[in-house]
Amino acid sequence: NTIYRIVEIQDHEGTLHPVAATPGPLAQSLTDNYSEITRACRLGKPRPGLLTIDHFSIEPSYILSADNAFFSLFDFLLLKGNVEKVLLQPNEIVITERIAERLFGESWQHNNKVIGYPVVLNNASEMVIAGVAKDCPTNSHIQFDVVVSMRHEETNYPNNVLNWENHNY
Repeated sequence: NTIYRIVEIQDHEGTLHPVAATPGPLAQSLTDNYSEITRACRLGKPRPGLLTIDHFSIEPSYILSADNAFFSLFDFLLLKGNVEKVLLQPNEIVITERIAERLFGESWQHNNKVIGYPVVLNNASEMVIAGVAKDCPTNSHIQFDVVVSMRHEETNYPNNVLNWENHNY
């Protein structure tokens, strides 16, 4: 498979700039209209945030929003969870092994309750852990501690995700 990154040329006061930011509906439009495009994945800009479980909170540095195709399109390894099913529901997140250790302790891999465990995102959204990913390699352009289902973004921020005028993905 070949992976392409869509870059938009934006005009800023007469100067053209290539920007890797496109409208949310573009991914679905491309897969619907071009048979040679077999999968597309929207990525939101990484941002800090807050995860809370059982009255214990941590602040991951990189919370990323992504479509279900993220783990099947890129080489980020899921240590727990199902690559085909993860991030399909609006309330699902994937955490890295580093975050799993902070939330569940050093023996998190032996904890059968990690998948499906409830967490609160940014003191507002009730989510569940759908997977645990291997920590990102440091040489990857894409970095994350937590991946939130893009369906969560569609549900809570439809004007951002479903609007052709918003170039956030």
